[in-house]
Amino acid sequence: MAYPSIAMVLRVFRVFVLSPVILLIIKFWKMNRIFILIISKILLVGEAQSQSYDTTQYYGKMNYVFHHVNKSQIATGLLRDYGIEFLNLDNYTGTALHDSNFVALDEWRMLYTGLYSSQINGNAGLLYLDTLNRFINKYNYDSLPISFIGLHYNYNKLKDYTLTNNLMTVSNEQLYDVSGRTESPYETKTLFAIAPIRQAGLTGSNQFVFRSESLLTTHFLCLYFTPKKNNIPYLINFWFRICTKKCISEI
Repeated sequence: MAYPSIAMVLRVFRVFVLSPVILLIIKFWKMNRIFILIISKILLVGEAQSQSYDTTQYYGKMNYVFHHVNKSQIATGLLRDYGIEFLNLDNYTGTALHDSNFVALDEWRMLYTGLYSSQINGNAGLLYLDTLNRFINKYNYDSLPISFIGLHYNYNKLKDYTLTNNLMTVSNEQLYDVSGRTESPYETKTLFAIAPIRQAGLTGSNQFVFRSESLLTTHFLCLYFTPKKNNIPYLINFWFRICTKKCISEI
């Protein structure tokens, strides 16, 4: 019997059972700390206190689907199939530039929020949204050089053949681990994005700065910046590779 891919099943859940909670995160990004902390509490994932879930809500459905799964096997703490994608993460790997992975601050926020929503155990430790928002506002002044904020994390996703290769089973719309399976049902992917915090330059010359604290990552990076176009520096490409130390170079 052929099963639909687990990615397809969960994508349907994400599209048709979206929780108002996640939409409120985007709408009220700049609300006060208390509200954001309440939202963050909702998104923090732990073992359910009860086996009863409100499956009409997005996270009620996701917690129901993944209730029997051993979440400690999700090494990054981030499971793409569990969270909500506001942008296609496949476009943001840091390996190529094209029209579909343009990143301004709004796109960067959507990528981070999607990653934040995919926290399925405590391994990732992503910054609370209000903490991140305060950090961005700290450097968003015309009197300061244009700062960049970066995002580089590994995350896990279920392999497309998880069900067909019997790495997991489904019963009553719930996933179950298979004892003695020959391989992990999870694969590791990379998300990379970088954007200017201030969205417009001043007339005349502008300064750019890469701050070590504005690169949110579990990796060490080398970033290469290319100045071009009538001697006005602007970013036309980023390449990155894992290094033994952080470094920023101009080429």
